[in-house]
Amino acid sequence: MKPKYLFIILITLILATSVTAVAAGESASINGCKFEIPDGFEIYNQSSDVIVINNDDLDVISIYAPSQSFTADELKEELIKQGYTFKAEDTSEYENSGIELTTQNFEYENMFIITYIFTVDDQLVQITFIPHDKNNIPEYEDNPVTDIIDSIIY
Repeated sequence: MKPKYLFIILITLILATSVTAVAAGESASINGCKFEIPDGFEIYNQSSDVIVINNDDLDVISIYAPSQSFTADELKEELIKQGYTFKAEDTSEYENSGIELTTQNFEYENMFIITYIFTVDDQLVQITFIPHDKNNIPEYEDNPVTDIIDSIIY
């Protein structure tokens, strides 16, 4: 699936679906990728390869484990073509895990968007975080995406 369609799906899911409550700490799974729902979040929508979660503050996180792979550069170029403003990118090993994590930051229509892209056991995972307050991005230890990445089990 092209990254362009991922964001179209994400926005469609957010706008057109109802909430399915799941207790924090409960497991979720897509395409064999299992993870824990962070405290304060609940599943907003789920399909075969994407789960969208949110919290009462309206922070939105999508976890996408596509059946077809793409690169971080392909995602970045597609978002730039769609009018997203690229801000920064970092690629580094995640917490001595052997997992190479690419983080990309974008702005779009007054929203700050952070994407986290990595591969575990040959499964590409993209996590997109849209915080409700673009001026208050959580630090590492308070970032709900860190909880998701830490909990991934294959």
